[in-house]
Amino acid sequence: MIRTFEPCHLRKISPQAAQVGVRKNIDTPGYGQWLVDGGPAYTFMDGDEVMACAGFVEQTEQRVFAWAILSEHAGRVMTRLHRATSRGLTMHGFRRVETFVVEGFDAGVRWIELLGFQREGLMRSYLEDGQNAWLYARTKK
Repeated sequence: MIRTFEPCHLRKISPQAAQVGVRKNIDTPGYGQWLVDGGPAYTFMDGDEVMACAGFVEQTEQRVFAWAILSEHAGRVMTRLHRATSRGLTMHGFRRVETFVVEGFDAGVRWIELLGFQREGLMRSYLEDGQNAWLYARTKK
């Protein structure tokens, strides 16, 4: 089930191993509200369990940054989550959607490329802990 994202949903998610570094942000007061204020955002539920929180932070009128925090248990609903994410990307119709994937997170790379994103380059020391990340974008033709 898809619900409108609320900051309290972040406290109910146990991030997948590749996103464990996001726990610091989740626990930061105001972070969830910042995501709400950034643009449209959604929570993907499986029963009462939060499987993913995702959305967009608007950069300009037609350029957004896409974010997603997936549960360590999201694999069991990945097909439904992928379809819902694909519909959301199409529904909003932004001209350019940017995101990143941590270098070495092969499952994240596979998923983002299945969603139609193209790799644009390596952002060195991009994350707070100094990790590199791949910049991806999905653009309207």
